[in-house]
Amino acid sequence: LAIHSTPEILDESSNQAKSLFGKTAAGSLLLAQTKVAAIYSDDATFRLVIRNEHGIKGFCSQTMLLRLVTLKIITPDQYTKLIAKLLKHRYWNLLVSTDDFLRAFKQDQTVSDTFKALAGALCKPCDLDTLAKLTVDFMTRLWLGGIPFATSDLFLEEMLKPICVDYQKSMVENTIISCLKNRFGHSPSLYALFSTTVSLAIRVRRSKPASKS
Repeated sequence: LAIHSTPEILDESSNQAKSLFGKTAAGSLLLAQTKVAAIYSDDATFRLVIRNEHGIKGFCSQTMLLRLVTLKIITPDQYTKLIAKLLKHRYWNLLVSTDDFLRAFKQDQTVSDTFKALAGALCKPCDLDTLAKLTVDFMTRLWLGGIPFATSDLFLEEMLKPICVDYQKSMVENTIISCLKNRFGHSPSLYALFSTTVSLAIRVRRSKPASKS
């Protein structure tokens, strides 16, 4: 049910909800209670409150898009593009996966706007270990998939940009190399190659001069 205007269904008993959430959200809450329906909202705090205080379930845009993929209404490629569009509009509470990056990469093997938007999600509040693991997971697919380093380095740099803004570059380097050791410790040659690639990418970023105006 789309809620556009709700004053006609709000009475004095709804005053508290109206003061907390506003008319539209309070109307949505009332309808969800009477219709036994879930609420579609991208406000995570609102969904948490109505679940804990009123027992009302809620879902966000990403959950809806995932459901549409399951129902085969949209394709996984369309899902990834839509997630990228949401990120461009500052929907930061979204989860991106290695599969999302791979789908963006496979479209044309260039650092597309879709890939850049996905990479922009690699920032706080995500912890550095999670970001490092995702970066290593994706880059491993490229490195072991025969993608030339001249190409894969471009994607690595794009993924490192937001991470190196939120975290010290030395921490980023050490954490990613630790992930690589866990992944390739059994193969010293691959570990040495990939860890050197990451170190060079981060150190090049560290040593780049400021842009001239």
